[in-house]
Amino acid sequence: MTIPPLPPAGAWHDEFTRATLQLLADGITRLVGFGAAAIRLIGDDGRLHTAVVSGSDAARAELEGTATPVQRLYDELAKADDWGLFKFVPHERIDPDVYTWGWVPDIAPTQETDGWHPLDLLIAPFYDERGALCATLSVDLPGTGRRPDAQQRAVLEGYAELTGRAIVTAIERGRLERRAQLAEATREVIRTASRELSLEALLNRIGDDLLGCFGLTALWARVFECNASEPAPVLASAGADVPRRPVMGAIAERQARRLWADRQMGVIYADELVNLPGDADDADVRAWAAQHDLSSVALVPLGAGDDCLGALTLVRAAGAPRWTAAEMSAAADIGRDLGQLMLNAKAFQRERDTVRELRTVDSYKSQLIAMVSHELKNPLTALLGNLEIVEEVGQADDVTLTRALRNVDRAAQRMVRIVDDLLLLSRVGDPSTPFRSQVVDLVPLVREVCELTEAAAAQRDVAIQVKASPWEPMTVLGDPTELDRVVVNLVSNALKYTPEGRAIQIGLRRVGEDIELVVSDQGIGIAKEDQELLFNEFFRSSDPQVLAQPGTGLGLAIVDRIVRRHAGRIDVRSELGHGSTFRVLLPATQPDQA
Repeated sequence: MTIPPLPPAGAWHDEFTRATLQLLADGITRLVGFGAAAIRLIGDDGRLHTAVVSGSDAARAELEGTATPVQRLYDELAKADDWGLFKFVPHERIDPDVYTWGWVPDIAPTQETDGWHPLDLLIAPFYDERGALCATLSVDLPGTGRRPDAQQRAVLEGYAELTGRAIVTAIERGRLERRAQLAEATREVIRTASRELSLEALLNRIGDDLLGCFGLTALWARVFECNASEPAPVLASAGADVPRRPVMGAIAERQARRLWADRQMGVIYADELVNLPGDADDADVRAWAAQHDLSSVALVPLGAGDDCLGALTLVRAAGAPRWTAAEMSAAADIGRDLGQLMLNAKAFQRERDTVRELRTVDSYKSQLIAMVSHELKNPLTALLGNLEIVEEVGQADDVTLTRALRNVDRAAQRMVRIVDDLLLLSRVGDPSTPFRSQVVDLVPLVREVCELTEAAAAQRDVAIQVKASPWEPMTVLGDPTELDRVVVNLVSNALKYTPEGRAIQIGLRRVGEDIELVVSDQGIGIAKEDQELLFNEFFRSSDPQVLAQPGTGLGLAIVDRIVRRHAGRIDVRSELGHGSTFRVLLPATQPDQA
């Protein structure tokens, strides 16, 4: 990645613009009849830089490459006569100090009242769209040797208007080019951030490019800790090795938090504070900057939302230009982008830690379920065997004993079902469990489940209706035992919660690349808040109608795990009092698989 360096102060216009400005200045000297003309532009340092000079070789030799403090111009304009775009200051009002910042032609003053004096000043200031002074056009040595009359003023006014438009256009083009460069730098930070989660690694990669982009001598970054008692240490740095005082960390943190609250960056100059309140530490920072020959110290807060997470300190060497509004805006944008990167990195780390913990818990849970199930299975099997023996040899006329033995038998059978469910849940939820895959036609599987459930449905006067094409196979690739369990659990659930005299519908059809299994009932329905937890292990609704039915809360969890194990998905649509519909989609077999 390469971020292009910014152009130097006063040199943002390209050669085409420079040639255009030269042509305009030449027009003043050739067509309007002046011996010299100069166009100056405001640079990043706030001074007027001479861009082009026309007419006089002496003026060109003396003015090219020079810069004038803007305040000097303001002082002279305050004394000027208003000639429209041009302002005229007669020699008698000119500050004698003009020799130190302007060009004075080597001519003898005339004695006539309207004669041109070498110290006369005729200048047109131009302002940009924000009303700020951006350039000037000055003319000297009228060919007539006299101050311009009304006709010459009209011609000068036309040329000044044309020149002003060209200059403002050139300046705006330069500002747009600079903003584009800074925006590209910012976008590059964002693009890099998407690949680099470590702020330290990112700054080490782009630090040198940021130095060139913003004309810096050095930069460094600090990351703040919420409850840290010591100043934040430097995380990363680039550029010159500028010795830093320990107090700088505390100052940076305090000021950065203030700046982040206002969404600004701050700059400390030797003679000015930008976006920073007066502070007892100003003198310390300025003394440190002067000691290391620095012209400015800028502080860019790094943050996201309401939190200031760190700060970038950017320093420029002595003689470097002041920070422009575009540069400060771009640097503040980079601070926000880096702050978001820091937040994302923390969130990513927390997510990784959470995933690792969840995997550990899930593995432990699976091991626990398998262990408990295994330990319970053997004594339960022995219990059931002994109950059979007692029932066979016990007294046949002892009704109480027989009823008790049957109750124990039912309880034991229930415990066996719970253990079986736990074992199945553990098996289908363990990715390391071997997956027995074969082509399974769901139509006969569904019909077989319905036949086994028919007797229980008849006892409750519940009709089971199957909608499936008898001649079109609905084949999927999977484990037939597990898929059978999916259908059994869904149909059993529907039957359990469907009142007498109503019906259950089971549908099978092909939907695109999937086989769709739908089990609908006309039962009590499921509350919306319960639907989100329906497939969690051991979850049971607090609805009294649900709690009145026996269950462990494992049936739908098993269904969900088996469906996901078969690369499918399951969803539910339900409304209290209007029944529930469970929809399972499983990938249909392809011709080569069949």
